[in-house]
Amino acid sequence: MKIGVLTDSSSYLTKEQCEKYGIDVLPIPIIWDNKEYLDLIDIGFHEFYEKLSTSSTLPTTSQPSTGTVKKYVDKYIDEGYTDLIIITLSSGISSFYNNVLSVADEESRINIHPFDCKITCAGEANAAILAGRLVKAGADIDLIMHDLKDLRNTTDVRFMVANLNHLKRTGRLSNAASFDEEREAEWVSDYESSFPKVKIYQSIIGPVVGVHVGQHTMAMIWGRDLDSYFDENGKPIKDIKSKVVED
Repeated sequence: MKIGVLTDSSSYLTKEQCEKYGIDVLPIPIIWDNKEYLDLIDIGFHEFYEKLSTSSTLPTTSQPSTGTVKKYVDKYIDEGYTDLIIITLSSGISSFYNNVLSVADEESRINIHPFDCKITCAGEANAAILAGRLVKAGADIDLIMHDLKDLRNTTDVRFMVANLNHLKRTGRLSNAASFDEEREAEWVSDYESSFPKVKIYQSIIGPVVGVHVGQHTMAMIWGRDLDSYFDENGKPIKDIKSKVVED
């Protein structure tokens, strides 16, 4: 069994994280002034927000087509993979997950395992990193998918936006975001002092999610500690069952 992990660009994984955990990233398209930009490839984090602050028009997002997904699937098949986990941003935000389901239903050369993480940004990144770590630790596909669902059960988000217009315009009032701007330092410092035993990491909100939430948005995304899915020797622990986080 050879297992691959593919996610989309709204996870905002760093290049170093992708290389360390063996994760591929499929970019999400952004449409702006009738031109298509691939997230973090054709338009970067700073470039996007500079353009957003001065542009008289606002961008929209699309989703990777089934044809694009199939090209990635073909690459995994050519490299001898038997299974492919595809972790997508929330199906409540994008139809990308449904496109992946469609490809999975049609594909017989490789076993495709779609996973709707039901969040985006750092929450989605955590799911991809957990999958990559489990693959490297030798876990089988059943254990990996079980642990991904368990992590999803413990994951939730609270966020604060500076302007509701972006969310109203795109209908994403339930959308998630990531840390941004100077308020981040105060927020992180407060949580570190209040919860000294909790691991706190910082990430970005990139162009795809920024289309919907706008500038100066911050969020706190939390979930089970990824290290707790492994024993002291780095081996995957079986039969973990976390309590479901309830709003």
